[in-house]
Amino acid sequence: MCALTLGRNGIHPTPVVLGITGLLALVGFGVVEARVRDPLVELRLLRHQRFRAATIGSFVLGTGVIATVSFVPTLAQTGLNAGIWPASLLVVVWSGTSVVTAFLSRLVRHPMTGPVPIAVALVVVAVGQALGFGVTTESSPWRLVPSLFVAGVATGLLNALLGREAVASVHADRAAMGSGANNTARYFGAAVGITSFVVVATHAGDDLAAGWNVAIAMSASISLVGAGAVALAGRSSRHPRH
Repeated sequence: MCALTLGRNGIHPTPVVLGITGLLALVGFGVVEARVRDPLVELRLLRHQRFRAATIGSFVLGTGVIATVSFVPTLAQTGLNAGIWPASLLVVVWSGTSVVTAFLSRLVRHPMTGPVPIAVALVVVAVGQALGFGVTTESSPWRLVPSLFVAGVATGLLNALLGREAVASVHADRAAMGSGANNTARYFGAAVGITSFVVVATHAGDDLAAGWNVAIAMSASISLVGAGAVALAGRSSRHPRH
């Protein structure tokens, strides 16, 4: 995070050193996890398509739409001159819709499992994000409602899908590991995504609205690329044994 933040003004020794240090720490973590008897996460689980797809999906969800929505109040208040209540209610449109959708997903009779529904939901997320493109300083903050609503519907579906896949894709005695790995991927993605979104939005364009357009185009692209990555991750025919 420090490397991303400090690198916003160009490539300098400090962010480069921090970035390399972070990568080395990640490699070291992988080496240790592969050798210890009781690892935090079994890296071999990534060989299985459902676990791999769920992990990638959670990371992309955090990097994409969660990062986008986290910046909405800042855009509304600073870029569109909205008050605190409109800025707060905009986030409720997304979060409230996602909660309702996740709850109602239980009523779907046709089981939604595997990478394909995750990839489709990420595409819908990208569509919702794209609806938020084109904001200007003269725009009403309520212009973001359709974008947040569509993204919220897809996010709620993803919350239900990813949580179930994270547990169903591992052995029964590894359910906590599957859930923990999935949540870690989401929050790590959110940390990277929020940092990147803020850096781009506040440094691209002549004003915050222009920066928002650049950042949300980037974020929607991440969701689309992530959908493709999930689909590719599901091409393997290997499944874990229960």
